[in-house]
Amino acid sequence: MVEKANEFLVNLVKLSDENPDECLKQISTLLSSEESLSNNPIPLMVRGVATIKKAALLKKDQGAWTDELFDLLEAGLKDCKLVDSLAPNVKVFEEFKDAIDAACRVLEAKRPGSVQSIIGKTKLRFFMSGKGRLSINTGCEEYLIPSDQAVELFSDFYFKFPKIVRSAFIFFMDKDEKNRHYLHVALFEEPYLKNAFGEVSKTVGYVRIFEDGEIEEHLSGAAGDGKKEESEDKPKKRGFFSKVFK
Repeated sequence: MVEKANEFLVNLVKLSDENPDECLKQISTLLSSEESLSNNPIPLMVRGVATIKKAALLKKDQGAWTDELFDLLEAGLKDCKLVDSLAPNVKVFEEFKDAIDAACRVLEAKRPGSVQSIIGKTKLRFFMSGKGRLSINTGCEEYLIPSDQAVELFSDFYFKFPKIVRSAFIFFMDKDEKNRHYLHVALFEEPYLKNAFGEVSKTVGYVRIFEDGEIEEHLSGAAGDGKKEESEDKPKKRGFFSKVFK
């Protein structure tokens, strides 16, 4: 019975593209009738992706995103997060990357910080949809400025951070002792780097995103790698911001 149900789920993945609403109805019926699937991540994955695709289709019909549709996107992401927690080997965020990334960008533009709150991680790419939420340092000659191609590459890596971040500022690109390129990115809790009164947001820390996907996180004021934090940002940060945000 379980084998038949799993085969049925494979067909439902295809149905989620054609008719997500019908797919959701069948998933609901399946979960209600087959208790052995209650902790199976596959039905949750299909439900999550179908919910996201349903929201996208409704937006196409209605012509605009609404709070109801944003709620659907959040519900779909919650299912995807649950799948990732139950079965990391399923790799739901890779398997359905296009649909999930599109949902995250739409959601972040309207509800900054919501993606990280739901799935526990985020990408620089998701900040690109919000006005003034991702900026690149072009004001100081002593820093190596990443190309558009480099930003595109590094922005596709997920990163985690102890606090919810809603905007980011790319300081510079450099290489480490292993000759790996990385982006040094300041993070902010506010969904803007500079408000309407010209006040600069306070950074909560930074991440270094390496070309191989490795992430180094540094929370402002937290104990940890004192050498890196002390030599890297403490004296430079004030001077840098005074030049860029004058």
